[in-house]
Amino acid sequence: MRRLSWIVVLTVILGSCATYRYSRQAEEAMKGDNWDAAVYYLLEALAADPGNIKLKMDLQRARTRAAEEHFRRGMGFKEAGELARARTELELAVQLDPTHQYAETELAKVRKDLEILVQEGGAAKLEQAKKAAREMKVKPPILTPETAEPMTLAFPNPVNVKDIYNAIAKAFGFNVLYDPRLKDTKLAIELKNVTAKQALDNVVQAAQHFYKVLDEKNHHRGGRHPAKPPGLRGSGGEDVFPLQRRGERHQQHDPHPHRCPPGGHQRAAQRAGDPRYR
Repeated sequence: MRRLSWIVVLTVILGSCATYRYSRQAEEAMKGDNWDAAVYYLLEALAADPGNIKLKMDLQRARTRAAEEHFRRGMGFKEAGELARARTELELAVQLDPTHQYAETELAKVRKDLEILVQEGGAAKLEQAKKAAREMKVKPPILTPETAEPMTLAFPNPVNVKDIYNAIAKAFGFNVLYDPRLKDTKLAIELKNVTAKQALDNVVQAAQHFYKVLDEKNHHRGGRHPAKPPGLRGSGGEDVFPLQRRGERHQQHDPHPHRCPPGGHQRAAQRAGDPRYR
């Protein structure tokens, strides 16, 4: 019995040491903006102390930031035509942050492009598809909802602004994709006898948001401040669009000293899906 007590005490001490060591390494990684390593170390710390609320909150933040970094890298590789590497980065982004709808959308596009490439004459087909996409950019898509009839939607009491956008989308028949960093602000508003565009314009003006039509049935909701070229920042320091500037390539080197251990990126992403660490 006494031996069993010593084993229990020793296990508790070792677990506490592991939690402290990994949490310190995670803090150093976060200070250096090395979010992949931060996710890895926080997962290891939580494995030793699953009920630690602070570690869970830090992990959620690190997952979001790491996912955004992988998303940027993926978009950089996509822009450079390195689709296989783009797919890998975007898959990691989605695994780390399943709520990142924009990453899911871009991942689906990359997978579709790769499917075209493996076909006979795939390179020519893909180039033709890209040419058509470039021509579409000259004429930006216009939102064409299923119904053009004006409607009245009233929200007399403050509700989550996303609920308002969702109600407008459902009423007029189109889809909405949200920037993962869009805050859950509340708003009370009356939309009287308005079209889909008028409804959106009224809400984004009241909430100080902006939106971008992705195609005829989809629009992307961004954060505060008017839309600017991809990669630029708003006055508050937030990214307006989670995209990389044209011509800007992914940096191959890692400037941060706290590197994630070999295989840590994949292990972190896989374990990030475990509900115990959410």
